[in-house]
Parts: sequence; C-alpha cells; structure tokens
Amino acid sequence: MRNQSKKVNEEILNSIGIDFTDENSQEKSDSKYYAMYWPDGTMRWAFTVTGITPGFLAFYSAANIRAKLGVCFMHMIAAMGLMKYFAKKMPRLRVLEQGILATSLKQTNCNGWSLFAGTPGIDRKAVLALSDNGTIKNYVKVPISDASRNLVLDEFKAIELFSNLQLKSVSIPSAKLLEGSLILSNVNIENSRVSSKLGCTHLNGLKQIFQSSKEEITVNSYLERHSLIERFKFLTGKEALDNRIDYEKIKLITNNALRELDKLTANFGSKSIHISLAHRDFTPWNSLIAKNSLIIFDLELVKQGLSFGFDIFHFTFQTSIMQGKGSGINVYDEDLMNALKELSRNITYEEFEIYKKLYFLYHISEYLLKYLEQPIVHEQVITQIDFWSTL
Repeated sequence: MRNQSKKVNEEILNSIGIDFTDENSQEKSDSKYYAMYWPDGTMRWAFTVTGITPGFLAFYSAANIRAKLGVCFMHMIAAMGLMKYFAKKMPRLRVLEQGILATSLKQTNCNGWSLFAGTPGIDRKAVLALSDNGTIKNYVKVPISDASRNLVLDEFKAIELFSNLQLKSVSIPSAKLLEGSLILSNVNIENSRVSSKLGCTHLNGLKQIFQSSKEEITVNSYLERHSLIERFKFLTGKEALDNRIDYEKIKLITNNALRELDKLTANFGSKSIHISLAHRDFTPWNSLIAKNSLIIFDLELVKQGLSFGFDIFHFTFQTSIMQGKGSGINVYDEDLMNALKELSRNITYEEFEIYKKLYFLYHISEYLLKYLEQPIVHEQVITQIDFWSTL
C-alpha cells in the first residue's frame, strides 16, 4: 500500500510539473512546503505557510461554525509555528520549467502556489491555487487520469454554456484551457461569502437557470433517458472493495431503489415532469453568495435534463450529511417545498414527492458504483451510504 501511494503521489506531482531535488543540489528549489495525506497514504494538500495562513485553506470552505472554528485553529497553529506537528515537511521541491505549474504562474503573473491533490478515485485531479503576494488570483485544474481529463473538458464546456445563457443573478469563473488543464480566473468576488443555508440569493440564481433551460418529459422517458432501472439492476449483488462498506446495506439500497422505480413506473409513468440544467454538485462549498449574485464553481458535472429541483435537494441533503446532522429524508420537506415554489409556484405535494425520489434515484445511481470500486473510501462515504440505506 505504501509503495502504491508513493507512486500515486509522484504521478500527481509530475502531472503539475514538480519533482524532488537532492538536499545538496545547487538547483533552485523550495524546502518550505508541508503535506497532509488521505487515509490511503496519498497526498491531500501541499502548501506553505504565509504569515498565519496555511496555504491549504485556499481549498477549505468554512460553511458552518465547526469549519470556521477549524480555520481559526489552523491560523493559531501557524502563528505559533506548530505546523510541523500537523503536517509532514516535504523534501526540497523543484518546479520544472516546462511544467503546467511554471507555465500557469508565468501566464497569470502569480508568485505562489498551493496544491489540493484531489480526492482518491478514478476522477482524481489536482487543483492549484495560484497567489500573488498571498492573495489567491487563479485556480488551475490539472487532470491525473483519462476520466479527469474528460471532467476538465466538461467544466470548460459548462462555463461556456453558462456564459451563453447570460444569467443576471448567476456569476461563474472565467476559464481557458492550457495544455489540457483549466485555468480559472475571476475567482475572488468582493464581499462574497459561504452560506450553508439555502437563501433568496441561491433561489434567485437557481430560478434563472431553471427558466432558461426547462423542458417537459414523462417520468418513464426520464427513467429511460438516464437508464436508472438498468443501473440499479447492475448494482444488485455488487460488493465493495473497501470492507468497511456493509454489503447488506448495499443490497438494501438497490432493492429499495428498484421497488421505488417500479412504483414510479406503475403510478406516474405517463405523468409530465419538468427537467432542466443542473450543477449536480451544488453545495455550500461549491458556491458563494454576494449582494445580488449567486457565484457557482466546480462546474464539471453540469448536465441538462435533470429533474426539477435537483440542485435544491442536493444542496440540502449533502449539507446535512457532510455536516454530520444525520437527519431523515422527511425532516426538510416543508423548507424544500417552499424553496421549490420559489422556482415554480404550481408544484403540488405529489409532484414534490416524485421530484425528491427522482433526485435520490439519480444521485445514488451515479455514485454508488464509484464508491464500491474504490479500495479505500473517505469516512464521509460510509456516512452517505448509511443515510441512503434509510431511504
């Protein structure tokens, strides 16, 4: 396992144009970098400390009180010079002249960088935060695998799509491709902030997205379009590579999903529903709010043809799961219904239940197979699967 994680770490650093130098080398190098790691031993962050700010905070979204306290704690650790007790000092690093890091630093006139080495899995990509005298100016997404190359290209296309929609209440980063990587600018909006509570600014932006992209389709056509029945049949009987994932819970999830799909087909198959463009990972950590604008980023999963309210359901339930609140599926019904009515006043409770089920069925079908095929999953994946098994 150690050799495998070491190999992955070297691949990540090589992909962005970094290697290690000998301590006695006369080449220009940097010895001030720290690293933090995932449970599987692969790198999570590489960063320096500027003043009292560890560089990895460029990737950290303080969306709740617990996260904000964590940020304050890390500032305190940095100020006291104790970072070596929380992160591992890296060997001397050399930025390769022809690598993506050196090229992007030059093109953006930045002089500092931090690295998020991506979440373990087939979609893994590195993200560089480029700074000018300590202020983040740009992010660069660097693909590690064939799958992540496609995601980087998908994000570029999604940004073009949103730009063409010309939405008044939605802001997105500017983007350009550089040797297969994606340089994002316009990432720091003045007076913007993270909010873990779905509010008017979120809903105004989502309403504009819905109004600009809505279509009608029957429930049966939707299920067929996204191959939902086939996906869950394929998942039936699958076992996880990570033995912490309970096989009985996977079986329960797939059986429940197939039962719900049968009910939808039998009772509402010919019913018309709305579909529209969806972010698909719309959460507090992928969005900001400013005075009159919703700012969204990490657009690689954007897709047309998702069920009405998809992003509202995702924002609500993913925030709850990731913050460890463990609330049940029906706890947020009143708030969710009110939120959906901001997008479309005519929605009925019956339609609300259909859209909620369609959200979960699609979302679970997208991620469950990925989780089952990961040798070591993040602890939050276990929490997510536990929640899905209660639906």
